[in-house]
Amino acid sequence: MKSTIPELSSASVTLNGSFNPRIFQPQWFANQNLLSQAEAEKADIQIIHQQICQFQTEQFHLQVTPEQFTVAAKPNTTSELLRDLVLGVFFILEHTPVSAMGINRMMHFSIGSAEEWHRIGDSLAPKTFWSPVLSGRPGMESLEISAIPDGETKFRLNLKVQPSRVITHGVYFEVNNHHIAPDNGALTACMDILRDTWEEKQNAALEIAVHVIQQAGEQSTATQP
Repeated sequence: MKSTIPELSSASVTLNGSFNPRIFQPQWFANQNLLSQAEAEKADIQIIHQQICQFQTEQFHLQVTPEQFTVAAKPNTTSELLRDLVLGVFFILEHTPVSAMGINRMMHFSIGSAEEWHRIGDSLAPKTFWSPVLSGRPGMESLEISAIPDGETKFRLNLKVQPSRVITHGVYFEVNNHHIAPDNGALTACMDILRDTWEEKQNAALEIAVHVIQQAGEQSTATQP
């Protein structure tokens, strides 16, 4: 039976703008009470440079370049901790220029049998379409869909579906909520969206993934001879 609960789930937040990577090192987070001193001391630092800062803690991965800030929760870390970390960072750095924000959820689902797993791929990328020009059994490697809600000019939802690389007969979903910041009060607007819609967006991402799994399986089964 196909699971409606992901085996692995994580979230991330990305901000595009102008950043000073050297600021974002573990001790700065500890000094600002955004991480404990113990977490900062145990952090695995990959690089701290004027062009990039990259490190990870037990719960987060962080990477900052002059153009982009990204922090991701490790799988199955409580996503609200990630949200609160980002809100804390930019409450302190309140004058940071930003142009866009992505609120993301990544999920790996265990589908069960190889037959059910293939049915999902067959439904999303029908093999009858490709078999006249491709020999053997064509297989879906990646499907990307974008949607802009009616009346929206500063929001786009992007969905990626792929075979899971970490779960046998699993499916990977990546849901990106891309917000373009307004010209005025950009950071404040982004943080308001992050604070006020976080739970809604995380739940919506799960609903999308479950819908795709269920509908794709049902449609493919219905077309079986």
